[in-house]
Amino acid sequence: MKDWKEVRPSYWLHRLSRFLEHTTPKRLANLMQVHAEYRLGVSRVSSLPPLVHIDPLNYCILHCPVCPTGRGTLGRHRGRMPMDIFRALVDEISDRVFFLNLYNWGEPLLHPQIFDMVEYATSRGLSVRISSSLNSMTSVQARLMVESGLEELLVDLDGATQETYEIYRVGGSLARVVENIREVTSAKKSLNTPFPLITARVLVTKYNYHELSQIRTLAWSLGVDRFFATPVHVNLGRSDDIDRWVVQRSIESANPPGKPRKCDQLWFNLTISWDGGVFPCCWFHEQEYDFGNVYEEGKLTMIWNNERFVQSRNFVAGKTAHLPGTICGRCKGYPQYYYSY
Repeated sequence: MKDWKEVRPSYWLHRLSRFLEHTTPKRLANLMQVHAEYRLGVSRVSSLPPLVHIDPLNYCILHCPVCPTGRGTLGRHRGRMPMDIFRALVDEISDRVFFLNLYNWGEPLLHPQIFDMVEYATSRGLSVRISSSLNSMTSVQARLMVESGLEELLVDLDGATQETYEIYRVGGSLARVVENIREVTSAKKSLNTPFPLITARVLVTKYNYHELSQIRTLAWSLGVDRFFATPVHVNLGRSDDIDRWVVQRSIESANPPGKPRKCDQLWFNLTISWDGGVFPCCWFHEQEYDFGNVYEEGKLTMIWNNERFVQSRNFVAGKTAHLPGTICGRCKGYPQYYYSY
């Protein structure tokens, strides 16, 4: 199956209105420069990526069996980002960056200052998105979520019944998720705002494939703004996971021979772990793959053009056949979790 996406017409209207609100001459110029530098294969760039991921923490109350957080294979100590570090990062990037994804490998709602983070980032003109299982959300957080200025909430809705849902979302409660979505939509109505826009997302596996139509019906009945179903991504090195979870087996090699794909992540994207670790995309998580650390090296903009980033951009742009000593040399633009259907 391919990705299944449905949206309310108002979803794109609201996204466009917010995009225009966030647009400044400096952000727009940076965005144009990113596209130009990517097309030209510039290795030492002058632009900043329009999208930045900051992982406020890297732990979760669920134990999803394919997720490295759920299975305890993150390769990084558990912890959460201090608010002062977060503010410093936002201050450094906010004049040129458009979008901030405030999540990656953890459950962001477990951070006690998560909505202070959202509010601070939105006050600096950033478009902020959070992804959550909504298993740990409180009624107070539902209102804070709306008041903070959060633009979009992605919610994992991986079953139409508890029996199906808990196969992958181990330790989770579908009833709690449904109730929490209702809490957020109720808070939106009471505060008379369409934000945050709510996307119901399904990771499709062998176990919930038969319930897709029911999940879709459930999602729209809850008043979401977008429905998104995508095949589960598994580590290609784990054949047992492929056999257990994948609906249709059609693998693309993680390391295909020949020329690497010109991966745009090295120009358009940047990910920062709770502990300051900087890596080129959101696929990876092991500390050994860090390209630098903002706690140790200070300015993020310095890391963005360090030797690891420059070598990796040269490699994926085809300017050198030498495999750089980074994860990009092994990945070649095809992350190990990438799974094609």
